[in-house]
Amino acid sequence: MAFINEATICTVSTPFHKRLLYYNYQLTRALNPGHTTPWIIVNNPEMHISRQRVRELLVQSGKPHNAKTYRRTLNEEQRRYYDRLKMHEYIPGERILSGIPPAEVMKKLPLTSPVEGESQLAFDYRKDKTLQSYHHAYNLEYALTKVKTRFAIVLDPDLYVVRPNWLPEILTRMETEQLAVFGVPWNPRYFQKYRYFPATHFMVIDFRKIPKRDVNLIPDLLGHIPSFDPTFWRTFSAMKWGDRLRHLMGNLPTAIREDIAQRHLIGKSRDSGYRFFEACQARLETRIETAAPVFAMTDAFIPPTVSTLQQNRLTAQFVRDERSYLPLKEDYLTGIGFKERGYPDFRGLGWEEFIWKDEPFAFHIRGEVHRARVRGVDRGLLLENLNTILNLQGIAPITSAPKTKSEDAVDYIQQ
Repeated sequence: MAFINEATICTVSTPFHKRLLYYNYQLTRALNPGHTTPWIIVNNPEMHISRQRVRELLVQSGKPHNAKTYRRTLNEEQRRYYDRLKMHEYIPGERILSGIPPAEVMKKLPLTSPVEGESQLAFDYRKDKTLQSYHHAYNLEYALTKVKTRFAIVLDPDLYVVRPNWLPEILTRMETEQLAVFGVPWNPRYFQKYRYFPATHFMVIDFRKIPKRDVNLIPDLLGHIPSFDPTFWRTFSAMKWGDRLRHLMGNLPTAIREDIAQRHLIGKSRDSGYRFFEACQARLETRIETAAPVFAMTDAFIPPTVSTLQQNRLTAQFVRDERSYLPLKEDYLTGIGFKERGYPDFRGLGWEEFIWKDEPFAFHIRGEVHRARVRGVDRGLLLENLNTILNLQGIAPITSAPKTKSEDAVDYIQQ
């Protein structure tokens, strides 16, 4: 059992993620008493805000779109997520590395499009849009270079493992089952992502099975043109049921053509970790295990271009797995989530849940950066739900994150 101490947790944080990471760190320690697994935290003081996001904010505000309002809006959005506390004030005693800034990551990307015929303007737009994914992946790889232990645990700040004693249990299982990689996969709602393999949200890698030099988490989102927009099915999915049949019968050839084309995109996304996924697929001896994502047919696909007409039990019988919007492998996913098992309902918040050994394993926060400030989630709903989970296990609650002086004043006024 000495190998239990041969693990390092690697994570990447931005100003937005500091508090999320604080709670993740506290939860991990609470659920794994006696196991002081070290952390390597790559701290990125800068957070890339895409041009598309700034333009959306300008439209929402009704302000004129010019260089001055663009810069002002960008600065306001960056300040919105600024956290003046230092990382070591949240998590003392762990190894904290300065992250590679977005500008340095941008220099690692191609200057011109590798896709024949794409204009420079269109390529620059795609590069800016995908920079955040590259930024995160390059910093994850930087963290991995510093790992000296047998196991590396890649963990996003907003992916919370809720299973008691998961650290020794997973490492023991990897040892006894000879697993090279364990983790949570992409939720099936992202049908274009690779499947049957852990995503970089949470993965455990055994470097005895896969040499560190063979672990490549960098995406290739610039090497091909993004998928087409199936306009018929996007419109169809937004329609009321009474209008759908008429719309379908009037555009049946287009509907069939778009559906066939979209099915060829299933599992083809080159997001972070896809190179590692392909490398492991090529190693026939490599053993992989994933927790089961929770997904029901009432859940929406992303992008919202898949209807229940395209994906149901009847159509699934006539397509191969690689052309099915939902994975067909037995027991890969489940429709029974946390709520049905007596845990807080994270799917009800639009977040993702994962089940392992028929019990709640982890949940993944989704969309907060676009919906609300993270500090509201930190002080309220997130902490309450985490402590509910700990209470179910008979474990003492974790404490609220540190506050700045200005936040103390706001809390005082609200009281």
